[in-house]
Amino acid sequence: MKKLPYGRTRMLEMEDSISALSDEILVSILCCMPLREAQKTSLLSRRWRNLWKRTITARDSLDLVWPVSYGARRAEFVDWVHEVLRLRDSVETLDGLRVSYDLNSTYNDHFSEWVAFACKKGVKRLEFDLTGCNRAGHIFPCGFPEVEAVNAMSRPPASPTSFYCLTDLCLIDINVSGETLHYLQLNSPFLERLIAKNSQSLIDLNVVSASLKHLEIAHCHLMNWVRIISAPALQRLDVYSCSRIAGLTIYAPNLVSFRYDGRLIDVPFNHVPVLSEVSLGSDYPKSLLRHTGQLFGHFSQLRRLKLNMEYSVFNYLAERFYQAPRAFPALSNLKELEMTLSTRQDMCLLWPCALVKAAPLLRRLVIKMTFEGLGEESDEDEFDEESDEDGFGEESDEDGFGEDSDEDGFGGDSDEDLTMLVCESWEIREVTSCTHHFLEVVELSGFTGRHNTVDLLLHLVEIAPSLKELIIDGRNPFSFDEETEGASGYAQKLRAHVSEEINLVVR
Repeated sequence: MKKLPYGRTRMLEMEDSISALSDEILVSILCCMPLREAQKTSLLSRRWRNLWKRTITARDSLDLVWPVSYGARRAEFVDWVHEVLRLRDSVETLDGLRVSYDLNSTYNDHFSEWVAFACKKGVKRLEFDLTGCNRAGHIFPCGFPEVEAVNAMSRPPASPTSFYCLTDLCLIDINVSGETLHYLQLNSPFLERLIAKNSQSLIDLNVVSASLKHLEIAHCHLMNWVRIISAPALQRLDVYSCSRIAGLTIYAPNLVSFRYDGRLIDVPFNHVPVLSEVSLGSDYPKSLLRHTGQLFGHFSQLRRLKLNMEYSVFNYLAERFYQAPRAFPALSNLKELEMTLSTRQDMCLLWPCALVKAAPLLRRLVIKMTFEGLGEESDEDEFDEESDEDGFGEESDEDGFGEDSDEDGFGGDSDEDLTMLVCESWEIREVTSCTHHFLEVVELSGFTGRHNTVDLLLHLVEIAPSLKELIIDGRNPFSFDEETEGASGYAQKLRAHVSEEINLVVR
């Protein structure tokens, strides 16, 4: 008898060991696998053919997720979901249901059946993510049932066969109306998280919920108004990429985190006494410019602030600080500040230091920069290898700029009209100079090695004697490889101009 190789023998022994396990143990093992993967074990042998189906009734939650194939297998996916839900129907309750695939309005009737199933089982966590339908060019997503249909499903409303126990609702690429979401808030007293993305039916939303902690509204391009009327438990609010939004009012006494990206018609805060984290971004800088002063008047209590805006908004802040530094709103509790901006390559970059000076307790500063025209040839001198004590080459003047720089501190020619909006670099340096005793970490992303980025970096080192770590990232996905390598090289040369006590990290 021919002897089997050692490896093959070990495999047979392992197979025998698995075969020796009872069906109950095998089912418990399969329950630890995603349902789609567990189903694939049905091909192993006759014994395994139906074991995966037994996991459907043993699971607390069902994750019905297939990789997006842009419509190629929609009917197959729909049939699979119906089969799984049919097998689960014998169990009275279900904690969570998640369905994710690219389905459009053609399958709306099937989608409504799944919503009704979730309602009948009294789910706590419900997520429908049909994201792929928009990416595949389909502009008609499925629609969540309207109030009348949802009300008909929930009989009686506070029974286990309703949305009464719902704690988490996430709808992505699904049309849902504000009236339906308002109904669910009123009839789901335990609802804590509500997310709606890419809905073409969400126009006005009134929030009245005693339990809601997290609300996220995104990419709802017909959204007109969000009113937080009564949400005593709300801690996090995210509203972004809603291009037509006209108004936002917030009355949330326990709101901690707020993210907003869009047109700002008026200052949204009515009552936010514990707000500590704000992230602002806008493709509509003029609307923000009108309310910047009022907004920053609410920011004295913040601990974290993220700003992602056009250069004109930051420019306006710098001009206001220059004109009336004592009247500039104090960020007296701010610990972390992150700024993301896009600007010209030759612009003076010292104006972020105005916000640094306004935040005396700031510990971490992150500045992320992208430059218009990066990758194009420029005559501007870059950081010279043979740097003098100022770090700008042998021929640098007392302000630290090369001989080809003008008095504004810009390399090469600069637009004269910009001097009306941005102070000359030496003036900004004078206005923003301070001794910042708490700033410990500075991260500069988008470092190019040009005079303006070097000037900003050295100025921050100068005003922060307690600095412990300086992170310089010259990587830029939109620049050429040699430019990225050049920026990293210039950053390395700065070691001679940075105290040895500072940990310099160059990426």
